[in-house]
Amino acid sequence: MRAQKEGLTAWILLSVLMGSVLGLGAQENPLWEQGIQLFQKKDYAGAAAAFEQVIAENPTHPAGYYMLALCQINLNKMADAEKNLQKVIELEPKHFGAYYYLAYAAMQRKQYKAVVQYVDQGLPNAAKPEDRALLPGALKLRGAAHLALGNVDKAATDLQQALQAQPNDDSLLYLNGLVALRRKQGPEAYQYLNRAYTLRPNHRDYARYLIEAANVTQNYARAREVGEALVAHGGASPEVLGQLGIAYLALQDYAKAVSIFKQLPDSNPTRLYNLAQAYIGLKDWPNAEATLLQWRQAQAQNPKVYELLGYVYENQKRFKDALDYYKKAYELSKDDRYQDMIKRATQALQQQQAPKPNSSPGSSR
Repeated sequence: MRAQKEGLTAWILLSVLMGSVLGLGAQENPLWEQGIQLFQKKDYAGAAAAFEQVIAENPTHPAGYYMLALCQINLNKMADAEKNLQKVIELEPKHFGAYYYLAYAAMQRKQYKAVVQYVDQGLPNAAKPEDRALLPGALKLRGAAHLALGNVDKAATDLQQALQAQPNDDSLLYLNGLVALRRKQGPEAYQYLNRAYTLRPNHRDYARYLIEAANVTQNYARAREVGEALVAHGGASPEVLGQLGIAYLALQDYAKAVSIFKQLPDSNPTRLYNLAQAYIGLKDWPNAEATLLQWRQAQAQNPKVYELLGYVYENQKRFKDALDYYKKAYELSKDDRYQDMIKRATQALQQQQAPKPNSSPGSSR
């Protein structure tokens, strides 16, 4: 996570200034000083080499293992970093930073249960002033892990607390937005995700979920705006296209909706339903009928497909077919609202079948 990495260097420099977690005499060791200077310059490979020498000279030096692990995290050598962080805990069992970065490394591997475990173990040890710089990050890690594990309420508690400490952290706004979506709290989701997207408009995940939240809250113009921008920049995933199509439907831009839904894969569960609605909006009855008949093959027990087929046939003045399909929708659902449709189609059919009065010769002028 970007914010955790940004916090890493700041936390280490704070620790150096305060003389904590480094071990007695650490700052007097030339190799140590060399490693710290290289780390500050973001020469992580050079710093790692220096801290490896520090450890070789003093194998019980917890700060040496810790700094080496942080270099390895920045070099994306997570397995090596985890080994050295475990060594820190072996030598200094209450080292909060070691637990934090073990959780960070576990998150990169998507080992969500391990993330929760490490943060749970580390938080009771976050007693030093310099530990506070990492507390929001620890809550963010645990909250994100809880969210991935489906523990939405626990995720909400951690992520809200983290956001209070860092109210302009775009990734925290995003995660809180996901929690709100999971809880079906549309307005809250929209607010969080809109703020995250405003801060980082090129972030595809922020955009993708903002479109969904905008549709849920009927902010269809915003969904269209964000969706079109995302598609223009190569983000035309099926999820994005589906949400953009929904926005077009709601805005009655049926031609664009048809174009979008036709791009979705056949496996998309709502593709045919939405495509049929777009054709109906265009009053393109033949294509609407063909799409609905295809949908009926896939979901023969869905009353909605028969309702829409009835509507299409009614608009084509095929009242007998409309009546049959409205009756089928009622048979499947027992929903009384179909009775009104059945009545309407029955009356139209009767009028259509009623014999017309014969015209007498010469009656027309």
